[in-house]
Amino acid sequence: MNLQKIILSLFLLTEFGAIAQSRFTGIYRTYELPQSPRIAGLGGKSIAVADNDLSLTFNNPSLLKKEMSHDFSMQATTYGAGIKYGSFLYSYTLKERGNIAVGLQMLDYGEFRRMDEFGYDLGHFTGNDFVFYLIWSKELFKNIHLGATVKPIYSKIETYVSYGAAFDLGLHYLNPTIGTTFSLVVTNVGKQFRPYVDGSIEEIPYDIQAGFSTKLQHAPFRFSFMFYNLTHKSLLYTNQNVSEPNNTNMPPEAIEKDYIYDELENLLRHTIFGVELIPSRAFYLQFGYNFLRRSELKTIPKPSISGISVGLGIKYKGVTLNYARAQYHLAQVANHISLQVNLANLLDF
Repeated sequence: MNLQKIILSLFLLTEFGAIAQSRFTGIYRTYELPQSPRIAGLGGKSIAVADNDLSLTFNNPSLLKKEMSHDFSMQATTYGAGIKYGSFLYSYTLKERGNIAVGLQMLDYGEFRRMDEFGYDLGHFTGNDFVFYLIWSKELFKNIHLGATVKPIYSKIETYVSYGAAFDLGLHYLNPTIGTTFSLVVTNVGKQFRPYVDGSIEEIPYDIQAGFSTKLQHAPFRFSFMFYNLTHKSLLYTNQNVSEPNNTNMPPEAIEKDYIYDELENLLRHTIFGVELIPSRAFYLQFGYNFLRRSELKTIPKPSISGISVGLGIKYKGVTLNYARAQYHLAQVANHISLQVNLANLLDF
């Protein structure tokens, strides 16, 4: 199969049914959570940073390399409102057959009160999601890698149980001479097998993403650009609240439309920008700007730093510790921490 056919297949895989999606509906949003501090620190999504970080393969399976064989990565996140989630991933090379990684993501929605229609307290219930990861990648041609991920999911909220599966397909090209990576990913193409309510099958929202990163040759900076939600031509919408707005004297129809150029605003809402300062192989700092997150979650009187994320990483004797802090809105901050080690070096096998 030549390269042109592979790229064409990435797009054709999203066309089964050709059903228009709504960005505000769909199930299994757990798939969309940033699964590592590296990803969170770069704005919440990253598919084009190829530097042997195993956790980045959550977003793009083609980033899995043979150099990561026996790497083990685990992450934990406090997400706000009592929600916590974490994951782990282990990789192994099959040599000429490619590379594989297996992992598990666990999300705890916390504890809720169960009430009847009369307001009586009937106790508490919980909710959890479990996502299993099976990742495969292979170098097709020199510096061109293909990868795929299968992601079965089990979800339970109170007595309601659902399960399904989705897969990702990724492709990236790395030019090691100039330190530039180009990536294309089709993500979360899947189906719900058992609905929460009998007879009510729901859709899993899929996405097409593109991105690139480049490292300056004579300065310790790497810049990355991510383009996502490409299945939605427009990410603009008008506020439908016709009541008196709160905390602002703007008219209701202008609350969500506080921008001048529709075309530019729409383009920026498809874009995530990230930059890393890498003074040495043992240390890095990150900054990410998620335009869509800031546009939708900022408060008009006090936008604060919604949509902005920062991170850092430290490597010492084969152990990598990462941390990131992401501001969603004025009242919510997510903290991400991860640890990555190579078990072959640690256990000497």
